[in-house]
Amino acid sequence: MMKIDKTTLEMALSKASADTKPNGKFFWKQQKKNYLNYLTREQINLFLEYRGEDCRELGYPPEDF
Repeated sequence: MMKIDKTTLEMALSKASADTKPNGKFFWKQQKKNYLNYLTREQINLFLEYRGEDCRELGYPPEDF
């Protein structure tokens, strides 16, 4: 269980909401595929190996990576 006060939680939710597109998709730094500026193809493939199915279930098909 996380010990976090209501005010901090509300601020975090507000910030997360500001970083999310209207369709509910997370949109970091307001740039499509911005992760390509930070991760190598090898890192992306490793992430998808372990979390690709999770991405698909959340509406982020691994094929789009």
